[in-house]
Amino acid sequence: MQFFEIFKTTFSLFLLITVGYISRKKKIINDQATIDFSRFLLKILFPIYLFQAASSYMTRAYVFSAPIYFLVNFILLIILYFLSKPLTRFFHISPERESTFRLCSIMGNTGFFGMIFAASFYGPQGIVAATLYDFGGSIPFFLILLPSLFQRDHKGNIFAIFKEPNIIAVIFGMIIGILGLKIPDFFSPAFEMVSRITLPLALIMCGSQLAGIQTFAGHKYSQIWYLILIKMVLSPLILLGIVWFLPLEPLMKQFVILDAAMPTGISMVNFTKAFDKDTDFAAISIFSTTTVALLWLPVLMIGLSSLFS
Repeated sequence: MQFFEIFKTTFSLFLLITVGYISRKKKIINDQATIDFSRFLLKILFPIYLFQAASSYMTRAYVFSAPIYFLVNFILLIILYFLSKPLTRFFHISPERESTFRLCSIMGNTGFFGMIFAASFYGPQGIVAATLYDFGGSIPFFLILLPSLFQRDHKGNIFAIFKEPNIIAVIFGMIIGILGLKIPDFFSPAFEMVSRITLPLALIMCGSQLAGIQTFAGHKYSQIWYLILIKMVLSPLILLGIVWFLPLEPLMKQFVILDAAMPTGISMVNFTKAFDKDTDFAAISIFSTTTVALLWLPVLMIGLSSLFS
């Protein structure tokens, strides 16, 4: 993939995010509309989109490699969880900010952003991989990160993951694909129309969500560069070491490494707010890593293409 082509596509993605950002700032899209459309995306459009991708790509041969995408993210988050503790001491992160710093440096936007990059550059196989990869991060997030970093018991939430429409859609799509069944031609145009509107709307809503994050001046935010280093450089390097010898196609190795470099997840600001942590720093983390991603992700993609060519 040529840098110009990658940057052109990436720039188009961020342009749609900008549309959502400006629309929210100008109050063309309000808070409730953002909530409603985001819920519509997550509960309706994304499941339809993922079902089509899973059913069209999944084969019996793919079943053996599918769990790898789940496991690599699971392992990565466990490694980052243990590494982030000494790193916060090395970077002199204050105890009041430590839990927020660690959470935002570990959890990436693998749902929205990961799915969008998978669809834009890696096709149906990448979409299935992105879903399984994202799912692999949910379990350590609820079982380990939240209880440990915020001293709260969230083990009950783990069962709700299996009721998520996205997970259900992928599982059913995978079963249909494994059985060799296909979506009837009569329904194909409807599925294609949903696919065409899902990603643009997701990007616009992502921008609107970013615009709704409140940030404040006067705090010590220079530490954000340490977080960017961990989230967007160290994370993909660790995953590179994990997947190097795994039986994955080179293109899929590129994708999961790229997915490890995704910006901080937007929902992290909600979790820090719920547990009365450093919400301002979480907001700055999301905004800064998303901005850096505009230039960094295309560069990383070029490097990975050369490495695995």
